[in-house]
Amino acid sequence: MNRVFLLSSVPVLLCAVFSAAGLALAEDAPESTEFREDFEGDFDPSRFTTKIPNGNSEVRKGALWTRGDSGGKYPPMVYLPVSGKDMEISFRYRHLGEGGWLWFFVDGDDGFGSVDHMLRVKLRRDGIQLQVDSHSKDPEHPMRQKKGRPADSVSGAYRLNEFLPLEKVDLSANQWRTVRLRFTGEKVEVSLDENAWVKTLERPCFDAGKRKLLWMQQGGDKGIEIDDIVVRPLAPKSEDESGFVSLFDGKSFEGWSHAGNWTIEDGAFYRKERGGSLTYTAETVPDDFELRFEWKVSKGCNSGVYYRPGQVEYQILDNIDSPYGENARQAAASLFFCMAPKKDATLPVGQWNTARVICKGSVIEHWLNGERVLSFDYEDRKWAEYVDLLEIRGGDLTGRGGSIWLQDHGQDVWFRNLRWREIPEDEIITPDPDFKPMPVTGEALEKERERVIKMLEAKK
Repeated sequence: MNRVFLLSSVPVLLCAVFSAAGLALAEDAPESTEFREDFEGDFDPSRFTTKIPNGNSEVRKGALWTRGDSGGKYPPMVYLPVSGKDMEISFRYRHLGEGGWLWFFVDGDDGFGSVDHMLRVKLRRDGIQLQVDSHSKDPEHPMRQKKGRPADSVSGAYRLNEFLPLEKVDLSANQWRTVRLRFTGEKVEVSLDENAWVKTLERPCFDAGKRKLLWMQQGGDKGIEIDDIVVRPLAPKSEDESGFVSLFDGKSFEGWSHAGNWTIEDGAFYRKERGGSLTYTAETVPDDFELRFEWKVSKGCNSGVYYRPGQVEYQILDNIDSPYGENARQAAASLFFCMAPKKDATLPVGQWNTARVICKGSVIEHWLNGERVLSFDYEDRKWAEYVDLLEIRGGDLTGRGGSIWLQDHGQDVWFRNLRWREIPEDEIITPDPDFKPMPVTGEALEKERERVIKMLEAKK
């Protein structure tokens, strides 16, 4: 199953260039917000600066089909100008014929005033090879690209090549594959098919503006299909930790209580077996607070972080393989059984997610991986139906003085870097006026209604 990003309606000022041999990147690429192209019925060819279809590419059956030989020096290519620094990039692809390969490039600022290759992901049939391209003005640099390549005509810098070893992955089957890259500072995490293969690199050259994405293929006459291209910015990690108090030292259970089913693994709380939740007993939760933490789930996992008395929970979930994921009000970062997040911003299973809970007065916010995905004032009458739903379950958003507890719901889950701060009285938290939770429809809605009926009957 493929992860779907639900995008905002903010217009995206991006253009994509598809050509057989490649075109120059337009200057002054606009600042991007979020971009998605799924090549469905609303596909608008006017967004592209080359004619679609062309001799190598056309949109068919909801995907971009690219094939054949460009007739030039390089195989057929697909270009997408972007703008940003910390970002997540994902797409799907599949081969339709035998053999062949797909190379994916990320180009960016070379550090000397020009734009060039930064990272190459070589998707072969027998594995994946990463190549890092950094730059130097030293003509004698031992990593300088050979074959007489001159210095860049604009920056005067030479391209340096770092070839990482081929990692054996069986990509021989002609099936859809999902590729995802997450750039944050000097780090990039590259994954294939969510958690089937993951590689993290840290290089100074990655901490630069990203300017262009490039797909280069050798798919033969039957070709390769590319679909669901998503580019979204990632908020830089906050440097301001002033006022935060650590709740977990990464080494002991001091201040915490459990029944023996939790352990500490690599500086993280790890629920290793059934036995109940892990509760912070040293202090009760302040009335107005911000909680920050990181979480990681196993496949199919359901868990949560409770922060108000009763059933008030920041949901922790594997949105893909947990049955709870069919209902957005049960998705990761939701206020469980009350308010859905505005989008799915989770990372693949097995990777660490960052989270924040902010409560000030009647305003509640949930953050996930640097994005504010839930933000509302529960006293605002437009949210009354959602608040009533939570009350049926047993949650009271007006309650205060509860404890933080990490739920054991039967699957392995990890938490680390838990800390909080008390929000001062003069600090104003304003809910997002444009917040719109993901909808719950169809069978998921019917199941929810049946559950509500049973809850109400049980209270009689």
